[in-house]
Amino acid sequence: MAFHLSFVLLPLVAVYLTWPAPPLPDYALSHLQRGNFFWFKSSQTGLSHRIFYIDTLGDDDSATDRTLLLLHGFPIGSMDWNMMLPGLRKLYRRIIAPEQLGFGFSDKPAFHPYTMDEQSEIFESLLRCLGVDSVHVLSHDTGALVGQQMVLRFNRRRQQQASNSKTSLQLLSFTSINGPLHLHLDNQLAVQYVIHLPVVGVVLSAFGFEAFYRHNLRPMFGHEDVGEWIKQLGYAMLRHHDGHLALPKVFHYMKERDLYESDWIRALNATSIPVAYIFGPADFFHVRAGFELYRREVPHSHTTVLQDHVGHSPLWESPQAAVQAHREFLRQKTLT
Repeated sequence: MAFHLSFVLLPLVAVYLTWPAPPLPDYALSHLQRGNFFWFKSSQTGLSHRIFYIDTLGDDDSATDRTLLLLHGFPIGSMDWNMMLPGLRKLYRRIIAPEQLGFGFSDKPAFHPYTMDEQSEIFESLLRCLGVDSVHVLSHDTGALVGQQMVLRFNRRRQQQASNSKTSLQLLSFTSINGPLHLHLDNQLAVQYVIHLPVVGVVLSAFGFEAFYRHNLRPMFGHEDVGEWIKQLGYAMLRHHDGHLALPKVFHYMKERDLYESDWIRALNATSIPVAYIFGPADFFHVRAGFELYRREVPHSHTTVLQDHVGHSPLWESPQAAVQAHREFLRQKTLT
């Protein structure tokens, strides 16, 4: 009797701890109104999902063919780039900031088999739909994993010589801002290890209340003056469309890092496009030892170390410095 009663009580406790979802702040609602949605049909499940994206014009009229693709990290979405956008508009004619499946305002199917390869396919499909055939890529945090997979896919297309230049996406450069480097050197939160485990992850995601999530978001933002309201925004976006219930599947990227990390490093070394890494040295997750190993493993990569106090999220903590580092990369590599 008690066993059966638990099946009734546990869902009620989960609802009590997590309901109602926090309202979206005006900042997020304004961002939503500026965007659009793109339908993507998953080849894995056959189901179609809505992908949110921002498509905006830049200020550089001389760079008529220069388009930038922005790949966000965890947990907010494309709003991560808003502080950098004014500076980036001066460097590009067009800027596209989509949101990964499972993040932001995009759909968040709870039991979808999320992979970096499909996220890459989603963005390549979006760019084709928007008529973009060449693009620079700027990524942050887990968005860098998607970007690395896009580089790997680009290299394969070049090697196979099986693509038509009029229809195949060309990558012009790839930049990572505090992206994941080496799993064995990075610091991880305990929740990152267990949330993708069967049963355990489902329980954590269903019973995770606001204090739990905000506690685990704390290391992602270094400056106290920006960290508190961004944590509120991050939690609201996690809960939007019940995104917290998709976290066990979304965090499958931890397994992919273990499986494909060496492939991604080889892809960065083998690619013909310029690559760069911008590093906030106070990052709790991706530490300096991993950054120095990256420098040795990808010696041709352009690298920039920001000020000592800048941590995991330069996009929020030091956006002007991050833009300047990207501008310098473009200047030194004489990209057009």
